[in-house]
Amino acid sequence: MAHVRLGVLPLDTVLPTITMHGYTILDDTVTIEVNHTDVIATDPDDVALYRALTDRLWDVAAEGDDARTLLARVATHAPH
Repeated sequence: MAHVRLGVLPLDTVLPTITMHGYTILDDTVTIEVNHTDVIATDPDDVALYRALTDRLWDVAAEGDDARTLLARVATHAPH
C-alpha cells in the first residue's frame, strides 16, 4: 500500500526521543492515548510537536530490507 509506511524500532537502538503514551497522526489531528481516555490535538503547534517526535523516531527505524531482516531474525529466536 503506497500510503502506508512501516518501520521497526530495534530493541538495541538508542531512541532519540520517547513518549509515555501512544499517539496517532491523521492529517492535521493527533489522537493521544493516555491511561483513561484519548486526547484530540488539532492546534498546529501540537501537531508539529508530534510530527517532529515521529520524524526523530523514523531516523532510527529499520525499514524495507533492514526491517525484514530484523523481523526474520526475531522470528527464528521466538519460542514456538
